[in-house]
Amino acid sequence: MANLYERLGGQEPLYKLVETVYDLMKRDAKLGKFFKAEFDVTKLTLRTAQFLEDRWGGPAFPGAICGSPLDDTNAVSLLFQAHARVGVTNADYTLMIQLYEKTLKKMGVGNALIQQIIDDLECLRDPIVDEKRKHRDKWMKSFQISAADEAAWQKEAEAMRKKEQERKERLENFRREKKKREQQEKQAQKELQKRQEAKQGMQETTQKLPAVPDDTEGTLQTADPLANIFPVVATAGRGQPVI
Repeated sequence: MANLYERLGGQEPLYKLVETVYDLMKRDAKLGKFFKAEFDVTKLTLRTAQFLEDRWGGPAFPGAICGSPLDDTNAVSLLFQAHARVGVTNADYTLMIQLYEKTLKKMGVGNALIQQIIDDLECLRDPIVDEKRKHRDKWMKSFQISAADEAAWQKEAEAMRKKEQERKERLENFRREKKKREQQEKQAQKELQKRQEAKQGMQETTQKLPAVPDDTEGTLQTADPLANIFPVVATAGRGQPVI
């Protein structure tokens, strides 16, 4: 009977699967936090694909990477050590599983094979998440790690989490301030446009008003109201009213 590796189609679709899932994780709002700028995603993709190749019946996992042949014991130890400081939660792992399922469906993989792959990935949850700390305790005991070392490790991890939280808060504050400035600038532009439109309207209204007659032309205005009724005709030195 063909194994998972063969049923999936071999190396090419397996590598495509892992590469696509990591790309989706990088762009995910909750899982993207695990992919730092300096993180080598290409190396991670290769290691994961090679690990699954071996696990699903393909070529053996290179000894140069894990140091010994891959069996259940070594796989658990390798997965725990690789993720011990990452801080993957059960919720994170469930999101990743969902991305694997989504990608497999888009690749046209049958439902029966998808379920078998998801079931196998579920077997890897425990050492990666280590919710009950049993793998951590076993690892500490094997390397004779003291409680003081563990406390220092936890302190360092907490400092890293605090630093990451502060970075997120600064980024959020920056975004809020930027949005506020953009809204203020937009409002200022609207006010300026209103003033310009009002000024233009006043200019157009002024241009439409009738012209005011010039008092310096036409009938001579005098203090005597009758002078405007009976114009004076200039004669030699005197004027007579013209009736």
